[in-house]
Amino acid sequence: MDSSFGILGLREGDLDRYIAFLNYIRRRYLDVSSRSELILALEGTGHNFVYERRGFVVEQVRRTIQLGGDLEARDAGFLRA
Repeated sequence: MDSSFGILGLREGDLDRYIAFLNYIRRRYLDVSSRSELILALEGTGHNFVYERRGFVVEQVRRTIQLGGDLEARDAGFLRA
């Protein structure tokens, strides 16, 4: 690979645009559904946060399942919005 390429094989300006694109797509994806939510890994965790903070992941999954059940019940008319 050409030594003028950096991270991910992208030139510096291209890397900045790539990161901006990823951020845009992330936000745009969230806009598609009124039920979507961005959950960020805890500060101080890295790429393997799933293994580093298992309790956080379990808590988020449980919360998401509960929220999904509440929304389904509301949509079925069992709960008031």
